[in-house]
Amino acid sequence: MRDGIHLEIATAGGSVYDDMVSYVELPFSGGGVGILKDHAPMLGAMEDGVVTARKENGATEFIAVNLGVANVVHNEVTLLVRTAERPKILTCPGRRLLRSGPGIDWQSAAPTWM
Repeated sequence: MRDGIHLEIATAGGSVYDDMVSYVELPFSGGGVGILKDHAPMLGAMEDGVVTARKENGATEFIAVNLGVANVVHNEVTLLVRTAERPKILTCPGRRLLRSGPGIDWQSAAPTWM
């Protein structure tokens, strides 16, 4: 999927996520912002929250992030954030996802996940 969106999430410690996606939703300070291919160039402030990355095959990945900035230009989405973490998710039918990792409360970050 070379014609999608290249999403990279980086912290001071290095790259946390680097892959091609078809859609990404970012937690901006004014609310969630969805990015599709050929989005207009944009620079924005990120809030604590969850980045949603959807791949061409329909798989969806979630990455919890802390404060940072997002740069969107020429189908490249680069996030420079304080911290980022991919969840190690435990699920039970009919229950919310359980907390994963230090400082990330998945229940409050995404209360509608079931």
